[in-house]
Amino acid sequence: MDSYSLHKNELRDNNFSKTLPSVLAEQANAILKDSYNLGFLGITEPVAELELEKRIIEKIKIFMLELGRVLHISEINTGLNTMARNIL
Repeated sequence: MDSYSLHKNELRDNNFSKTLPSVLAEQANAILKDSYNLGFLGITEPVAELELEKRIIEKIKIFMLELGRVLHISEINTGLNTMARNIL
C-alpha cells in the first residue's frame, strides 16, 4: 500500500459510528470524503481555478468585514464600560 492510500485510510478512521446516530455518522463521513465541499461558494458545477479563487477571496472579504464590525462594537462597549466605571 502506498503512503497516500495509507494516509487516506487513516483520515477515514473516526469514531462517528460509535458516537453519533447512524444518520449523522453517514453525513459526517460524506462531508469528509476526498471531494471538496464548495457549497458555501454557490458552486454547483465545475469552474475555472481563477473563478474559484475570486469567490473564495470575496467570501474572505465579507468575513473580515463582519469580524471587523464585531470587534469594533466590542471595543466601543469596552470603552464605554471603562468610562462608566471611572465616572462612578
